[in-house]
Amino acid sequence: MKILSLILPLAFAWGGEAQTPEQRLAAMIGPSQMQVVQNYRKAYKTAYTLPQWNALLKQGRQMEETLSKPLSARYESWNQKGPQPDFSWVEPLVPGMKVTYQAEGTVLIMALDYTAFAKLAARTPEPADDQLVSLLIKAQGDHASPWPNWFMRTWDYGGCTQLGTGLHLEILKELQRQQKTAPFFQAELKRVREDLFRDFAQIRSFCQPQAKVLKEVSALMAVPGLSLAEQKTLKGLQTELKTSKKAEYNCLKEMSNCRFGQ
Repeated sequence: MKILSLILPLAFAWGGEAQTPEQRLAAMIGPSQMQVVQNYRKAYKTAYTLPQWNALLKQGRQMEETLSKPLSARYESWNQKGPQPDFSWVEPLVPGMKVTYQAEGTVLIMALDYTAFAKLAARTPEPADDQLVSLLIKAQGDHASPWPNWFMRTWDYGGCTQLGTGLHLEILKELQRQQKTAPFFQAELKRVREDLFRDFAQIRSFCQPQAKVLKEVSALMAVPGLSLAEQKTLKGLQTELKTSKKAEYNCLKEMSNCRFGQ
């Protein structure tokens, strides 16, 4: 009886004891979006070719936004009233996606699970999807995130860039290669490239010492095939690093000297 008394309030908090996870999700996102989820789930089970894998990835990107908004609204309304509710039950209903949390655990985001898409890519005969998902994991980690791997968070809303470790250069070179050989994935590659150059344009807290940062910037400028805008961004960064007193260096070892975006 004691266990039952704990379970029942939780069941009713989700909209009633009798609801299945499928019914619960449909109630939260609406019937039309639930149909999208069901179609996606069928496609996920039968994706064995590169075009099918690519279509599934595009659908997943759209669902990151369309699912996150209603689920986060429901999550935030409960989160304000009591203990954090568990949304892990959503993941089996939407394979290839993960429930993640941002903003000190106050916002729920549905994110593409790159490790799941890597397993799907292994089912297709072509290597291009394997190479793309490998790049996405190198750039962002096991799942999609607003915080790329080249950025070290020191608090929930900021940190320092890892420019100077060689990761930016490695990713840029791989982007150049794939943009020549994988026309299927231009939108994904463009997305990673824009994130990379946004780091060059905006972040001025550096985890590494100045000498290492400048060395990698010089190497980045030597990569063939940069657009004029990209060349301008890197040249401006190089000049600023040599002359500006606003840049913060070696932030992981000299944390008291860095603001980390605050």
